[in-house]
Amino acid sequence: MGRLGELSVADYRRRIAREGLVVRIGPFHVRLRVRLAQHHDQLRLLYADYPLVEGEAILDFDVMLARERAWWGRLTPGARPGAALAALWVDGARQFEPFDPSIAVPMLEWCLNWCTFRLPNQYLILHSAVVAKDDRAAILPGIPGAGKSTLCAALVHHGWRLLSDEVALISPQTGMITAAPLPISLKEGSIQVIRRYCPAAVIGQASPGTRKGTVAHVAPPRDSLDQVHQPAAPAWIICPRYQAGSAVTLRPLSRAQMLLTIAHDAFNYSLLGEAGFATLTRTVEACDCQALVYSDLDEALATFDALAHVASHAPAAAFLDCVGNDTALACGGAAFARRKAKAVSQPPQSKEVLLPRVLAEPARMAELSPSQWIALLRHARLGRLVARLGWLARQQGLWDRLPAKVRDWFTAEQAVAAQHERIVRWEVNRVARALRDVDSPVVLLKGAAYVMGDLATARGRLVSDVDIMVPRDRLETVEAALQHAGWEPMKLDPYDQRYYRAWMHELPPMLHRQRQSVIDVHHTILPVTGRLRPDPAKLFADATPIAGHDGRFAILSPPDMVLHAAAHMFQDGELDGSIRDLADIHSLLTEFGVEAGFWERLVARARELTLERPLYYALRNARGVLGTAVPPGATQASKSFAPLAPVPRMMDALIARAILPPLPGRHDALGRAARMALYIRSHWLKMPPKLLAQHLYHKAARRFKREEEKPALASPHPR
Repeated sequence: MGRLGELSVADYRRRIAREGLVVRIGPFHVRLRVRLAQHHDQLRLLYADYPLVEGEAILDFDVMLARERAWWGRLTPGARPGAALAALWVDGARQFEPFDPSIAVPMLEWCLNWCTFRLPNQYLILHSAVVAKDDRAAILPGIPGAGKSTLCAALVHHGWRLLSDEVALISPQTGMITAAPLPISLKEGSIQVIRRYCPAAVIGQASPGTRKGTVAHVAPPRDSLDQVHQPAAPAWIICPRYQAGSAVTLRPLSRAQMLLTIAHDAFNYSLLGEAGFATLTRTVEACDCQALVYSDLDEALATFDALAHVASHAPAAAFLDCVGNDTALACGGAAFARRKAKAVSQPPQSKEVLLPRVLAEPARMAELSPSQWIALLRHARLGRLVARLGWLARQQGLWDRLPAKVRDWFTAEQAVAAQHERIVRWEVNRVARALRDVDSPVVLLKGAAYVMGDLATARGRLVSDVDIMVPRDRLETVEAALQHAGWEPMKLDPYDQRYYRAWMHELPPMLHRQRQSVIDVHHTILPVTGRLRPDPAKLFADATPIAGHDGRFAILSPPDMVLHAAAHMFQDGELDGSIRDLADIHSLLTEFGVEAGFWERLVARARELTLERPLYYALRNARGVLGTAVPPGATQASKSFAPLAPVPRMMDALIARAILPPLPGRHDALGRAARMALYIRSHWLKMPPKLLAQHLYHKAARRFKREEEKPALASPHPR
């Protein structure tokens, strides 16, 4: 495996500016493209010793730094309208607002840290520096300005190994900390301190004008990068604090106090739920917890060396007891053997549209190449279907046949899906409590219904809010009860209030003022101004009560649940990137379709609720796109609901172009045209012409105003 610094200058500049270089940063394969030539030498200096990944490999992050011109006349500090700015793209999507090119290197580092803070939820992620002596790690949490990075830089040039300056990645399975070393960020006076104290340190150019002041970066020593594959066992949690003129002091902290401290610094502690709590407590129990105050680096380093000397003469009993002997043996053995990474300067991008095929035939996942995985995961992330793919892989017995990196991503996204399910169950409990004195039936819809009904459709599904339906004459009472319990209508202008309350099928979304959870209160399933108006009384009459709520909470019957999903997608929706909605329909039909008489009831119910056309499109597309097994009788019956002959083929062509989320950076004129046509169709079905013209004019005017008022700069730096 070669290193970035071993490339010739010409080859390095060509590759990093065009196809990109794939660099291994700990467990991650990161593709870097930098199209600002003035920063090439700086990045070559900081990343010279990082290993390059050659050949085909699955990417974790695809990061591009490039210019972006502010053609719209947006003002930035020191910039003129139309001035050249820089921007960052992650996996093809622009993240953060444009910034001055002079701070591009700190912004790139903050962006890479942002990726590791936000995405790899297969680990418990702590905001902390981590250094190691041999196989024992010291976790160094600290508030900004406490001297954490200065101490970290001094330690790694004093015989300690850098695991990370910003993030501790702790495996819930093993308790070990995985290294992910990026250049160490120094601020203001710390830059000169490390220049004097560590003459051998490779320090990049200082960048003034960032939100954290003047920033420079220290390249990790080569020894740390050579040992990046070796995890370390947590042995110390030390909270450092620089205090001018103070003698070095080391004060023990209780484990209870430390647990609260680092729980506050854990990015995904609550997301991982029970596993997050268990990992955090296990880590604290395994560690010697201390608070360090220092002013002299020599004294601070001597203190760390003394801790390491004592630990080297004592068995790691606490850690072994915490993680279990079997796991500890695996950690020390083949489980952490050095992996021969095949990797890539730029993996070829597969042009094959894989997501629908894999959803239809999950067994295909066992046969995909790295470039196909990159294409599949990119579409799945945009479509919020990564966790669903992971669930399908486990269900089909494919898990052990998948690449390790793919299993990592599936595990990370399934942790998010599991948290969403916990949140839904809790929020439904809170809604029930809020409405306990309200005499009204409550029907859960969509994601909340799938979770509370324990349906397979809920597995691996992300949920953004809780949807409930109550009779229209109970809306005012229900809204008042929810407001009393902490939910408040989102701040909408008078037009939006009128749009929801007079024309739509729901109240304005309500946001809880403490938990920030969103609830949508419906009184029917389609807009009252639309062409199709199913009778909500019939939906309430056939709803199925759920256990544990005294019959007051229910979910729609199986046929009504399918029809609601069909109406939501093909009558009320815009069909833009709606592959997840079709996946829901496919899953519901597959799950309910084995029940005796289901298909006959479904067709009859569509006639009763006047939802024949949405059902026709749902069955046609579920069968055609995802290969849903629809019986011939149901297929034949649904054909009587079809529009005139040319329309189904036109819809097929439009949906094929629009149903997958558009890949950022791809110029797809036909796809944009298809999405626009379906957008117009959805609004045409929702509103009569006069009302539609008024609505579209208002939306266009408001969008233009918001673009004019958009703030100039934003920074992704961590808290």
